[in-house]
Amino acid sequence: MSKDNPIKNHQYKSGESVNLNGRSKGSLGGKKVVKEYLAFLQEEVNPLTGIKELLSNEVMITLA
Repeated sequence: MSKDNPIKNHQYKSGESVNLNGRSKGSLGGKKVVKEYLAFLQEEVNPLTGIKELLSNEVMITLA
């Protein structure tokens, strides 16, 4: 460890936030993106019935 780059105990005071504005309006969080992907419908053959129908990605993952 050099004297030029000392390690700080606490960079920020207790209760102080790094990002004061938070996430910008309209931006998508990870949870929202995953939910939208899983809800997306595709016309696929249902492996249980053999009939072509609209299935969500969530259902396709469950049936796989």
